[in-house]
Amino acid sequence: MALTIKQQIELRNDGLPSMYYTIDLFSYQTALAVAIDYQKNEKVVPMENAEAYSYANKVSGVIGRLYNDREKMMDILSNMMTATLGNSTYTAAQINGATSAQIEGFFSGEMMTIIENLALVTPSERAEYIAL
Repeated sequence: MALTIKQQIELRNDGLPSMYYTIDLFSYQTALAVAIDYQKNEKVVPMENAEAYSYANKVSGVIGRLYNDREKMMDILSNMMTATLGNSTYTAAQINGATSAQIEGFFSGEMMTIIENLALVTPSERAEYIAL
């Protein structure tokens, strides 16, 4: 990715300082970046591989919702990211003291799992898709 999530948000907001970033916006922009990356690298799935095919359809459905229902997806993604942070081993002090690069790394590392969870992907569907 040529621009960081922070740079993408700054570009979108005409250079608005980072103190105005919200978890909603950071989650949504990260999801868009992950979705674009997924679509660029999407695997060709034979229809006879039902589980991998199901994975691809489910994930594509969530990506479609990202593009078509920004406000609702922003809310859902921020709630899921907050829960993911809450279930991590990080303390509140570590989260509050994290740099934007650290936050971006965490969000980017967790976002595909969040998209898969939203899509209700099963472990076997994921394994079949990855195995292609």
